[in-house]
Amino acid sequence: RCARSTVRILRVCKKLGVSWSVENPLSSRIWTWGPLHRFLTSCRCHVHRLDYCEFGMHYKKPTIFCSDRSEFSVLSRHCAGGHTHDQLAGTVKLTDGTRWKASLACAYPVRLAHEYAAVLRDICPPDARVRNGRSSTSLRFTLGTSALRRAVVRGSSSRLANETVLPAVRESA
Repeated sequence: RCARSTVRILRVCKKLGVSWSVENPLSSRIWTWGPLHRFLTSCRCHVHRLDYCEFGMHYKKPTIFCSDRSEFSVLSRHCAGGHTHDQLAGTVKLTDGTRWKASLACAYPVRLAHEYAAVLRDICPPDARVRNGRSSTSLRFTLGTSALRRAVVRGSSSRLANETVLPAVRESA
C-alpha cells in the first residue's frame, strides 16, 4: 500500500509541477516494481546514487535518490575505499531491547540530512518559506526511528543518540 500511495503522490506532484524525490536502498525491489519503474522511466528523472559511509557512517548502505531535480546530484558519492564497512546482518543489544542491525540503518546519516536540507533550501521558492504572513524562522527535520532514536552500530558495540533535529532553513525576520 505504501508503494502504491507513493506512486499516486508522485503522479500528482508531476501533474502540478511540484518537485519530488524518492529514496530507497539500491538493492530494494521497489526500483523494479512495475508502477514505480514505469513512472520513473516516463519522466525526466535524475538518479543519484550514494553510499552512507561517505556521510560518516560505518556501513556502506548503497542508496538511490530519484528526483525530478538535478540539484540533488551533490549528494551522489560512492565509497572511496580505504576503510572497512560494518555488516548490517544480525542483531545488536540496546538499552531498550534487541534490534536488527539493518533496522538501525534506516535513519539518514546526519551529514546526509544536512546536505539534503541544504538542497531543499536552495530549490525552495521564497514564498514557500512563509507561514501565516510571517517568515518561518526554521524548517526542522526530525530524523530517526519511530522511537525517535538512532543507534550507530560499530562492530559489536553500539551507542544511542537522541532525536536529531536539524535546523535546515533559516531566514531573518
